[in-house]
Amino acid sequence: MAARYTKITRDEIQSFFDGHSLEWTPNRTGDELCFDYTITLGVTLRVATSLRYDGDLCRTKGSDAIRTYAFRDGDRGIVKSMTTKRTQNWRRNLADRIDEVRQLAEFRIEDEMERNANRTAPAEDEVRPTLRFEPVRAEIHNGTYTIKNRQTGEHRTLDIKTVLPDDTRPADHFKNQNSGRRTVGLLTGPDNTSNYTMVGWLEEGGIRMTQRYRDSRPTRAITSLLFDLALHGDDSVFTGQYELLKEGRCLRCNRKLTTPESITKGIGPICEGM
Repeated sequence: MAARYTKITRDEIQSFFDGHSLEWTPNRTGDELCFDYTITLGVTLRVATSLRYDGDLCRTKGSDAIRTYAFRDGDRGIVKSMTTKRTQNWRRNLADRIDEVRQLAEFRIEDEMERNANRTAPAEDEVRPTLRFEPVRAEIHNGTYTIKNRQTGEHRTLDIKTVLPDDTRPADHFKNQNSGRRTVGLLTGPDNTSNYTMVGWLEEGGIRMTQRYRDSRPTRAITSLLFDLALHGDDSVFTGQYELLKEGRCLRCNRKLTTPESITKGIGPICEGM
């Protein structure tokens, strides 16, 4: 039995995206309502609903399929459109299409990053520990960085470091398995020297999120900001809204400073209150 055509209203579409596990932003392409999800900086997953942006009207039957695709800024396609027909099971089918397009886009992004990394020229020989991985040569230095929103004053602190081998540990220990790779940690506790949670790996073309944080849009966003601001400096497209601050040291006790106010003053709150 052929699937029966089902009319889908704007409220039903909105309800679907409100209840979906990803965070979607309503948008429009021409006069069509669509919903966008940022996979990573500069890469968008889009669902074109075939509904008009300003009403409940949709394309005529036969050309009204819901389309899901992924593209880079500048409309450079990554994953071609996959369609979902307007039938009784459209919600389940659309959720499946979204998963397929997203997974395929992430695979192609990671594959491109790996191919770019493989084209990097090898480093000159130097005295250093034997590393399992060749360190990434993105022009971003190890250290602690604080990103401040110029408008709200809110800030987040991240730390970049290279994993070094540990001869006292087994060969399958994390440090020995990943020696030479560079980790990105997010400050999640009060101690700015040790309370960092690893959220990703610094790669040539960006920061690859760990599996745990791959679906966390806020964490992906802050790591994307870190990569762009640290790599491009004043030429970053985000410098008008965000400020990148390198860690400071307290002039009195030499402890690490990571809050914007303390970095600017050159002294921590404890020493300032003495």
